[in-house]
Amino acid sequence: RDQCAAVLRWLRQLDVSEPFARRVDNVPGYDAVVADPIDLGLIARKLASGGYAAAGAAGFAADCRKVHANAAMFCDGSPAPDDAIVYRMAQVLRASFEHEWAPRPR
Repeated sequence: RDQCAAVLRWLRQLDVSEPFARRVDNVPGYDAVVADPIDLGLIARKLASGGYAAAGAAGFAADCRKVHANAAMFCDGSPAPDDAIVYRMAQVLRASFEHEWAPRPR
């Protein structure tokens, strides 16, 4: 849990995390495309309330990866320029997560 909290704190301070800080609201079509929305705020609340007790770190990692997957699902192929920017931010966030989550050599 400590590793999860540390990684989440680190992700949330990144500039690219802003679009993923809270639930997506008022974006036409989002709910029709993304069936299982997740955001960094929801992940933080779930972590704080023990919501990853059963799934453990793997569940936490899966939710972090789902933030990117949802953005990719919604933004991929969208003609809106803002969606392309959000998609790129999601890619950077995912790469940052994977880098920080990777086991460190001892």
